[in-house]
Amino acid sequence: MTRSLPFPPRPAAPAVPLVHVVTSDEIVARPDFIDVACAVMRVLGARGAVHLRAPRAHSARLHELGEALAVAQRLTSAWLVVNDRVDVALTVGARGAQLTSRSLHVDDARRTAPALAVGASVHSVAEGQAATRAGASWLVASQVFATSSIGGHPDGMAFIEALAAASPIPVIAIGGCFRGTAERCVLPACMASR
Repeated sequence: MTRSLPFPPRPAAPAVPLVHVVTSDEIVARPDFIDVACAVMRVLGARGAVHLRAPRAHSARLHELGEALAVAQRLTSAWLVVNDRVDVALTVGARGAQLTSRSLHVDDARRTAPALAVGASVHSVAEGQAATRAGASWLVASQVFATSSIGGHPDGMAFIEALAAASPIPVIAIGGCFRGTAERCVLPACMASR
């Protein structure tokens, strides 16, 4: 029996990067941050994204970093995704913005920036379905495995698999996705992208 989901029809979206590298305030404060981020973008190419995430950074600093990474985006085809700040994503020419619970709502971001790819951070299947209905391009689900950078209790692969089954858009798993767990983190995104 085929069950239809209550999602509005949407035009085919461009392929979403499979590997998402997320920064932090500590990472962007390093003196070699731009060099390292550009090297990562060069290695990942079009199937990778660097999320400029620095919630404590002042707007001017975030814009400055975004401008530098936007140049790398053009040269490498990797995506620059600015977390929480649609305004900065637009002004620097990023390919995407990642929204959190403290950001604009997905449908507001879509009205503000219709050409911008918009990801939504979710922590439940219901949140994922709501973000999908609002027009998200992908979902970021955390945390999968235990990690000191996020804290809290990991939701595990069962959550990621349930989210991927309930939503027709790609699901990006984050949190503890390192060398030993990377293949398991990428699998839901591949499944949801088909």
